[in-house]
Amino acid sequence: MNPVQLIEALKDPSALTLSEKLVGGLIVTLLSMIIVFLVLIVLIFAIRIMGAALNTKKPAQKVEQAPAAAIVDAPQEEAEDDGQLVAVISAAVASVLGTSTSNLVVTRIQRLDQSRPAWSQASAYEYK
Repeated sequence: MNPVQLIEALKDPSALTLSEKLVGGLIVTLLSMIIVFLVLIVLIFAIRIMGAALNTKKPAQKVEQAPAAAIVDAPQEEAEDDGQLVAVISAAVASVLGTSTSNLVVTRIQRLDQSRPAWSQASAYEYK
């Protein structure tokens, strides 16, 4: 029995033997998988063609670098700014929580590394 006749015979599976049912099922499965992958390949090429057709990137413009600014050490200002920083952060937290700053105790202010992705920074807030 050729595959086309077998697929036609699957309309009434009670007349088939077990081995014919298995072979027919495998043929249908393989045909379905081939069709799916062919459609996926067509989609890949269609997306690439549309991407190439709609590619409107402008050529990169040359950017001139500004001269580097002089670095000045100011350790005394950082000590003075810590008190102001604590006050500002306390006021912001109190405002968000709807309470006064007298109800808050700031135990630690820690700057997070900004080079990490946002989801990684969020995990730092959850587990500390």
